[in-house]
Amino acid sequence: RNLNDSMTSESNLEGLTGVAKGAWAELSALQWLVERGYWVAQGATTHAPFDVVAVAPDGEIFLFDVKFINKDSRQRNRFRTRTPLQVALKIRLLYVIEDNPTRHVVEPPLDSCLSPEEK
Repeated sequence: RNLNDSMTSESNLEGLTGVAKGAWAELSALQWLVERGYWVAQGATTHAPFDVVAVAPDGEIFLFDVKFINKDSRQRNRFRTRTPLQVALKIRLLYVIEDNPTRHVVEPPLDSCLSPEEK
């Protein structure tokens, strides 16, 4: 069963804490990457500069910091910027959008993560 099937309506996310929404966003990101052929693992600590490690079939390794973007932030284009450490480590931000949980945005873009329909 698809994780996002049960979370597509806004009412399913209402009342969740920011931590719970972040945890849901990480699971959604993991699923999204697996669907694109990546092997994935979650970070073991909350203090790491990344949340997810993804390994492409060709062996290339990517680090992602997953961010939940609520509809209000999205309407104001309030996306985040990477920290200097994240830039140095080539960590990408992977946004999970509240009002469209099956759509994910990666910054900087990662063409190999996108299906042909998304390119």
